[in-house]
Amino acid sequence: MSDTKRTESAPHVSVNRQNWESRVAVHVGSKFYDVAGFVQARKPRLDSIALAEVGEVAGRDLLHLQCHIGIDTLSWALLGAKATGVDFSPAALEVGRDIAQRLDVDADFVESDISALALDKTYDIVFASHGVLCWVADLKAWVQAAARHLKPGGFLYVLDGHPVAQLFASDPEITKLQIHPGQHYFREQPRRSAWEGTYADPKAKLPNPVTYQGMHPIAEIVQAIRDAGLAVEFLHEFPMDTWQRFSFMTHDGEWWRIAGDPIPLLFSIRARKEG
Repeated sequence: MSDTKRTESAPHVSVNRQNWESRVAVHVGSKFYDVAGFVQARKPRLDSIALAEVGEVAGRDLLHLQCHIGIDTLSWALLGAKATGVDFSPAALEVGRDIAQRLDVDADFVESDISALALDKTYDIVFASHGVLCWVADLKAWVQAAARHLKPGGFLYVLDGHPVAQLFASDPEITKLQIHPGQHYFREQPRRSAWEGTYADPKAKLPNPVTYQGMHPIAEIVQAIRDAGLAVEFLHEFPMDTWQRFSFMTHDGEWWRIAGDPIPLLFSIRARKEG
């Protein structure tokens, strides 16, 4: 499958791409991703929420948006999906292709900004998870791209960090929930950050640390999905996360939690294309 022509949907996209390009080597060598362990085990590495809510994928065409180095893409492929991963980072996609070859798994990887995505096929499932929508400048265009790549009867599934969780400061020295002074739930413009680390290695020193991240309230997400002509089947909220967002979180064996589960940390939504 040929790569989609790269198109900038916003001035900040190129800055974010540089940051994600510099993350690739760090992530490949991290314990968080444990690429060698994934290849050796040849077992899907998907969380229990996604597995339960996406359901059976064997024999189905699945499009994974913002796939990064392809661990989830290839996990779905190991479960029998005909999987295609899309990302704007060439370096990440090369890693995905290499892992696919090492696993001897058939999967496609395509370079594109999601908002400009224009593939020559449609899919039963369009999937995106964990750390996705905060990087989207034009949410309406992103959802429309997902919708136009769905077969009639297919569905979009998103499992992502809850926008409420973005309001709280995650500095290591902070020991309780505290609203970040620079955050606002109804913020319209992306927020600039220059953190040198990543969620996979907070101590990393990235050469391109600057990023721009947006805030998309739940109502905006639901409305964008409805405006794209998709019918929402469910919207769920969860008090746990896949990574240690705050230093005072504890691990329960699969998830990171805050004592007492006081705020939503994840949400999921599934919406179907009628046909």
